[in-house]
Amino acid sequence: MSGTTNTTVTARGMTVIVNGRTLKTYTMAECGRDLGDICGAFHVEYLDEVRAAQALGGDPPEWAAIRENDPVEIRIHGVTRLLGYVDDIQLEMSDGEIRATISGRDKTGDLVDASANPTGPGEYRSIHLVDVIGNLTGPFGLAVSADVDTGDPFTLVAVDPAEPAMSTIEKLSRQRGVLVTSDGVGGIILTQAGSTRAPGNLTLPGNVLRMESRVPAQSAGLLARRGWVGDICLPEGQRLGTRAWLEARGKQTEDTRARLAGYTAESVEPIADYHGVEIDTGAAWLADGTIQITARESDTSVATVVGN
Repeated sequence: MSGTTNTTVTARGMTVIVNGRTLKTYTMAECGRDLGDICGAFHVEYLDEVRAAQALGGDPPEWAAIRENDPVEIRIHGVTRLLGYVDDIQLEMSDGEIRATISGRDKTGDLVDASANPTGPGEYRSIHLVDVIGNLTGPFGLAVSADVDTGDPFTLVAVDPAEPAMSTIEKLSRQRGVLVTSDGVGGIILTQAGSTRAPGNLTLPGNVLRMESRVPAQSAGLLARRGWVGDICLPEGQRLGTRAWLEARGKQTEDTRARLAGYTAESVEPIADYHGVEIDTGAAWLADGTIQITARESDTSVATVVGN
């Protein structure tokens, strides 16, 4: 009787390779990139791997060979999408069950953890954004590219050696109106938000296999729907945009008109306070059943229509 154990694994769209070894028996894996975190991240979960290993002959579970800082490569449909390292190995144990979670980040995670130019230089003069970021990321083996104009060179850049490298990069990029993101495979990209629609559509069923969403309760909280998603970047309690969307299907009544007039006045109040001016606002029904809201300051007036 042969001592060889054969394991059959269903083909997956995502391939996870840790320290040169392709993982086969994980129960869930995901990776992605987020502008808020800049660096890409991944995590892999195993459920009841110990009992599964015992059923296959008592060999150690697959995750037992994984160590912190092991190199990781993740391919999606054969294309490498993330190169990084293992950050954490988390084990959960309960009666009759063991769960293991392996997580980490792409190579740009080093910029979050390490200080900027600890060995100098501490200053750069007459240097462009791409070049100064290249100097900061060079020790980590990361490439830098820009797909937008990054502006004039800085007259002087002083680097704080106690500040994380990524914090310095973000600070300098904001001064030039540039977004910093990772390509997931060892590169930093300097870019800006697009102004056109993406070339492809997301469809379910179709190219989207699974989708989930969370709809918060409508309130005056941070996630309350307003007119402008940029509100999330403002100080707590400060709001711009307008709540006119609430009456997009409102009945043609005086109450609806009055509420829209109030929403319009509310939306321009921060602007009036900031500039120290008075802005007159109003709302009026039109013949086609829509309602027009207006705002006027001196000789300047703007208007928009709300409704179907």
